[in-house]
Amino acid sequence: MKVLRLLSVPFLLLAVPMCSFAQLYFVENKGQWDQQVHFKTEVGNSAFFLTKDGYSILINHPEDYLRLAEFNHGHGFDSSAKQQFRTAAPDKMRAHAFRVKFLGGNFNSTPVMEKPLPGVENFFIGNDPSKWASNCKTYQAVTYKNVYPNIDVRYYVQDDQLKYDFVVYPGADVSTIQMRYDGADKISLRSNELIVSTSVGEARELKPYSYQFVNGKREVVNNKYKVTGNTVGFDVSAYNKSTVLVIDPTLVFSSFSRSTADNWGFTATPGADGSFFGGGIAQPTGFPVTAGAIQSTGAGGGGSGGVPPDIAIIKLSPDGRTRIYATYLGGNGLDQPHSLIADAAGNLVIAGRTNSGANFPATLVGSGGAYDIFVTKINATGTAIIGSLRIGGTGDDGVNITASRGGANSLQRFYGDDGRSEVIFAADGSILLASSTRSPSGTGAFPVSNGFQSGLSGNQDAVVLKLNANATSVTWSTVLGGSGDDAGFVLSYDPLNPANIYVGGGTGSTNFPMGAGGTLQTTYNGGVADGYLARLQDNGNSVSLNRSTYLGTGNIDMVYGVQFDSRGFPYVMGTTTGNWPVQNAAYSVANSRQFIAKLRPDLSAFVYSTTFGTSGALSPNISPVAFLVDNCENVYVSGWGGGANNFGGTGYPSAGTTGLPITPDAFQRNTDGSDFYFFVLQKNAASQLYGSFFGQLGGGGGLEHVDGGTSRFDANGVIYQALCANCKNVSNGAPLVSPFPISAGVYGNVNPAGGSGCNLGMVKMRFDLAGIDVSLRAVGAKQLNFCLPATIQFTDTIRKAKQYIWIWGDGSRNDTTTINPFTHTYTSTGFFDVKVIGIDSNSCNVKDSATMRIRVTTDSVDVGFNFARQNCNSLTFNFTNTSDIRTASTPFGPKSFMWVWGDGSKNDTIPGFAPPVAHTFPGVGSYNVRLVLIDSNYCNLGDSSGFVNFQVIDNIKAGFRLSNVCVPDTINVVDTSLGALTYLWVSSDGQTSTNPVPGFIYNTPGSYTIKQYIFNPNSCNGVDSTEREFLAVGPPTAGFTYNPNPSQENTPTRFTSTASADVVKWLYDFGDGTTSTLRDPVHQYVSPAINMVCQTVTNAAGCVDSVCIPVESIINVVNDLPSAFTPNGDGVNDVFMVRGFGITKMTLRVYNRQGLMVFESRTQNIGWDGKYKGLPQPMDAYAWTLDVEYFTGESFKKKGDVTLIR
Repeated sequence: MKVLRLLSVPFLLLAVPMCSFAQLYFVENKGQWDQQVHFKTEVGNSAFFLTKDGYSILINHPEDYLRLAEFNHGHGFDSSAKQQFRTAAPDKMRAHAFRVKFLGGNFNSTPVMEKPLPGVENFFIGNDPSKWASNCKTYQAVTYKNVYPNIDVRYYVQDDQLKYDFVVYPGADVSTIQMRYDGADKISLRSNELIVSTSVGEARELKPYSYQFVNGKREVVNNKYKVTGNTVGFDVSAYNKSTVLVIDPTLVFSSFSRSTADNWGFTATPGADGSFFGGGIAQPTGFPVTAGAIQSTGAGGGGSGGVPPDIAIIKLSPDGRTRIYATYLGGNGLDQPHSLIADAAGNLVIAGRTNSGANFPATLVGSGGAYDIFVTKINATGTAIIGSLRIGGTGDDGVNITASRGGANSLQRFYGDDGRSEVIFAADGSILLASSTRSPSGTGAFPVSNGFQSGLSGNQDAVVLKLNANATSVTWSTVLGGSGDDAGFVLSYDPLNPANIYVGGGTGSTNFPMGAGGTLQTTYNGGVADGYLARLQDNGNSVSLNRSTYLGTGNIDMVYGVQFDSRGFPYVMGTTTGNWPVQNAAYSVANSRQFIAKLRPDLSAFVYSTTFGTSGALSPNISPVAFLVDNCENVYVSGWGGGANNFGGTGYPSAGTTGLPITPDAFQRNTDGSDFYFFVLQKNAASQLYGSFFGQLGGGGGLEHVDGGTSRFDANGVIYQALCANCKNVSNGAPLVSPFPISAGVYGNVNPAGGSGCNLGMVKMRFDLAGIDVSLRAVGAKQLNFCLPATIQFTDTIRKAKQYIWIWGDGSRNDTTTINPFTHTYTSTGFFDVKVIGIDSNSCNVKDSATMRIRVTTDSVDVGFNFARQNCNSLTFNFTNTSDIRTASTPFGPKSFMWVWGDGSKNDTIPGFAPPVAHTFPGVGSYNVRLVLIDSNYCNLGDSSGFVNFQVIDNIKAGFRLSNVCVPDTINVVDTSLGALTYLWVSSDGQTSTNPVPGFIYNTPGSYTIKQYIFNPNSCNGVDSTEREFLAVGPPTAGFTYNPNPSQENTPTRFTSTASADVVKWLYDFGDGTTSTLRDPVHQYVSPAINMVCQTVTNAAGCVDSVCIPVESIINVVNDLPSAFTPNGDGVNDVFMVRGFGITKMTLRVYNRQGLMVFESRTQNIGWDGKYKGLPQPMDAYAWTLDVEYFTGESFKKKGDVTLIR
């Protein structure tokens, strides 16, 4: 059925962030709550109740809620930046409840539960069994059908936020929706957001947003709240009542890298789980590397002009809140990452260029030269290199035209174009790369292997390579080009025939290789450059050219993206300065400079071709860096434009982002001309689906760009965009309007780089236009062999479907459900093809499916081994496989097991009952030694046994550090011993521990001793010990009074410390965002409130105590200025300043008789001392103006004059 869905956006309650990672869900009422309640969910400090006639909200005061939580759980401080100590429960909980009732609605509607979650909840509260409830189910969505005629209400959780929709079916009247708010202090509108004022603060419902597809085009439905008294409805413009709403794009997160070193942004790619990989370059120290990183510091190449020399890679969690790992990568020269791609296991492939030579961690292929191409694969934890190749001839490889950025030159049209190349995975998991070479023909040529063209044909040619999956060898490589300049920028493969590899870029060659011919453009169009698209044939161990086409106009044309739809049609994207052909496209912008085209697979013709951008621009608006065709054949482009193209006076013509078309749902509607731009074109170029800017507006650091490289969209239309952001030394000259957009709670919320430093910016934005897509995974499975009986939980990792059909492949009944993940038990052995079909009837493609093959057997193995050192000083150990077959008679084969030594040496594959293996370690140290079952005859394939910290050491040495402890608390011990396998800790008060670090708790002040014993039978001495003495110190006692008490109107509050005499430091938090370190401070509040004032005190030993007292501030708005002042230094009336209360913002300006402004102040505490530029001004009358804003939101302007008397 066709519907309109009016999106009522998230509730923004007074949520406390301490539970920000808790999952939101609706719990059914089985008698544990009032019978009117159907479901309940909790959002931070608020509770949300669903009832038959609407909903109710209970909001606890955030301060009381935090104090109670901290008192109950003993954390001692809140999770905000204040780190405010809280040790006492509130005397009472302040709370406010209000109710929303659907006036005139149908209150007999039966709720429909959706997306049930695994597990149940039990409620045994109080001593009345009638109020107890067990096995209460939980859901992620609840729909009330026909609350109004042909109108449903759907409550649901999305992106950890609580939302609701009104679903409007044909024949419904939107004006019947009337919501009455009972119990709120006030209902008001602010910027079309609904503000619900309560005694404990404000709750907000953001402005409603909706749009729908009409005849294949997306149209926004204008929608706003209509408030009459305490009743709220919707004012909706005319809409097509038979189409579907599409939810607006959502910024998942935006984060800095948090590098204190200058860190330039290049490239980004998604992980299979939605994690974010970002790559750039950084100065050798200051990038936030993690423990165990491949390189903890840069090798330091000393780039000219302050260019950072080292590659810096960072991985963030899918929500951007957590740094998974960060590492340097590189040698002692200049290294750059141009392209990233991650496999399903989380391993990352990095491709780029290096001039570090043999110092770069890679195996050389070819002779090597100035700059070489590198391809490096690192493991999922960022702690080890799986494989790494450095590939090149004697010239510059991986460089487009020149590594110096001196302005537009040949195929280098934008700042950063010297660093364009792309790496992807082939269908079989091997690695494909497109790049460029400038190595001359002959003995120093680019290394070609099983290719169709060898040696340089001009000054620069494209190169295309295929590497094995681990980046340890080149399968084939080829040069591609003619007598002019040619570059390989991008590549992809036909999903229906993966052997067809399509490469795109730019060419200045009149004789670019055409192959079979018969393509769209077989002759060069003239001008500086044409774009091109070439179809190569992957023959397994060799490659051949099938056919190519020019793509140009006779001016300057470049291809910067190639992608495929599911039917095998290639799409290209790029820029033009000519008259690009528009064919079969309802949407186009005349005389614009970016193009998108869909071609036939044989490259013989356009299916459609169109342009977008600003009409009449002389140069392209953007430098494109990411491109996608989604499941619905919508086309996505990301790029940047503007002032960064003129860094250092270089001339790369750019029309900038001003004037680019945006849509009403744009994330950012304004631009300073130098921002990123996101664009989505509907299938068949029918319309523009989305357009938005992204970036800082004005100010230093406002020129968003990348310094080279590619970013990516995932298959669902989520952009993973790297930016070089917030560079403090660059500006377009405009004042700061708004800072770089950073999401709350992300890992990097500030750019801490010193001086003029940049930070890698990482933006993940979901567009929700790609239709339904599914991806199947067995939860927690290391591999797809399972032991009988096999109970396996399968999940669609994308989770966009509304319904699923699970097909198990074992002859059992299919399951049709809304549940994801879903569990199935296999009771017989064999190979089974598991298939899931995801369905959403409102999506453009309705359904999608995914399949995996699993194997269920009865053969399993207990994996184990033992070892013995040959002698106490030897580096050689004898390892014996003690593994045992549990349940079957299948014998171990010649390659059933593999020894992984963890020391960089080659792993050893062995049969089951081989004699002991002698292994010599390279030196003293710790190694991760494992014995892994690799025989697929066994259902627990992949199981292993091992030592995470296998010690090879001559003598062990005890050692630890500690500091004095503040009682009552746990002593902080840092183990510095060498070679310990086991521990024994003994405290002088009788406590003992065998943990690596003891958790001794001391409650009584005094002097104590801790002794450490360490043991390792593999060492020569076997045991060692040491001891340390320390003091347990008592804490200070916090306390203060305030005066006047009770508070008086517009009167400063004087705080007097009553803390214990041993206190040496005081910190007061006045509860209004201001603090003081004085012992007895005086504070003037500017707005009325109940302020939780907290005093934190510290003694000489560093022990801390705190206390919080509520202090009321009573403020009434007033302001005044004197008519005269006498700046004679007698301390009386020396300064002309604003005297008043309740002022939150102000601007005071003073002018002389000539109209010259001689003084300006934006703070109440700073007044005019009668001087201008340090010189006393003459006695005279001076005019003044005052702009004031009060805490009430009211503002006014005032003017007058003041006499300066000397």
